[in-house]
Amino acid sequence: MNEPHPTALQLLERHLEIGIVNDLEAWYALFDEDAVLEFPYAIGTPFPARLDGKAAIREHIDKVARLFGRFTFHAPRFHATGRDLASCEVHGVSTIAASGVAYEQNFVMIVEARDGRIVRYREYWSPIVAMALVKPTPQK
Repeated sequence: MNEPHPTALQLLERHLEIGIVNDLEAWYALFDEDAVLEFPYAIGTPFPARLDGKAAIREHIDKVARLFGRFTFHAPRFHATGRDLASCEVHGVSTIAASGVAYEQNFVMIVEARDGRIVRYREYWSPIVAMALVKPTPQK
């Protein structure tokens, strides 16, 4: 008997366990080749608001991984709507690798899944906090 694919909630839990930059290959494995990554609050900032496809996600997150130390997430509050949709409210902590300055941010993450992979990941965070600590490179 085949094991069922991971649910959106299980994928979101795994995403937090990995901590994004802590194990990039394990994190990338959560995503479908055609996945979309969205940061709605990044509109109007130097940070990208949308990344289409795993290659674009990889290119961006590889840059992000060089900026941060290990990420940890605290006090997650998960919400699931069926197998294919889940969200989480969580507090994230890291350091800016170059300066050692603490980086803390509250996040709301929404995951849509299909066939055991993330097809859409939407993350809400404060660009004010990010821009105060991270000097982003302009996006094309």
